[in-house]
Amino acid sequence: GTLTSTGTYYIVAYNRFGHRSQTSVSVTNIDRTGPTVSGGKQDVTDWATETTISATAADSQSGVSQVIWSTSSSATSGNAMTRTSGSAASGVYTSTGKITANGTYYIRAKDAVGNWGTAQAVVVDKIDDKAPVIANVALDPEGGFVGSRTITAEITDAGIGVDDARVFLTANVDETDESKGLPLTKGADGKYGI
Repeated sequence: GTLTSTGTYYIVAYNRFGHRSQTSVSVTNIDRTGPTVSGGKQDVTDWATETTISATAADSQSGVSQVIWSTSSSATSGNAMTRTSGSAASGVYTSTGKITANGTYYIRAKDAVGNWGTAQAVVVDKIDDKAPVIANVALDPEGGFVGSRTITAEITDAGIGVDDARVFLTANVDETDESKGLPLTKGADGKYGI
């Protein structure tokens, strides 16, 4: 049979007259434990449009041979990670591809004899992939003919925040030339107005 754990094994042989022989053999270097993954983190600390993730993978027996990240904690294939420092016994691994969406990602490592370790979850929460929200646009005064009107709006951004807000008088709704727009300024009430 196949031995799957270390220890001292005894080989015993008998013949039909009851004579017995015995010897022992010490079995070492059987690796049945997958690598550990620790210290998983997103590599950006401020808002960004993409990030990498990294973690330390360690295996003191046969050594780490592969580290991957995916959206499944039980994946045995996924996006490759590269060792950026350390050794196969213990090293820091960083994703080679960029992550562009917030969510929970899992880092797993495999050792040189094929044992997969338990995945470590890494939460990515600094990706800003949404545009600001414009709500409650109002004109003051609302009706009648007047010499001028004030425009106010509530503009929020759950990610990095509002960088700039402008009003454009144009038929082109995709206008991007800021010099053609009038800047909206944020008031004490948190609303933007002109």
